[in-house]
Amino acid sequence: MPSLPGYRMDIDRVTELDDQRAMVELRETIQLQTGPLVTHECLVFAIGPEGLLEEISVYIRQAPPS
Repeated sequence: MPSLPGYRMDIDRVTELDDQRAMVELRETIQLQTGPLVTHECLVFAIGPEGLLEEISVYIRQAPPS
C-alpha cells in the first residue's frame, strides 16, 4: 500500500474491547487525479492466551448508494 500515490494511514481511535480484543478505527488515503480517495476502516485484533495475535477482522465503511 505505501507504494500507492499519496498513500497515508491515519489512526483515529484505539479501543480495548476486553482482555483479548482491541479495535482500531483508521482512514487510508490515496491520491487520485480527481483528488484524495479516503477509505474508513475498523480493524478488530484478537489476542490469544499467550499474548500473540490470533486473528484480524477488517471492516470497511461503504458510501451509501447514490
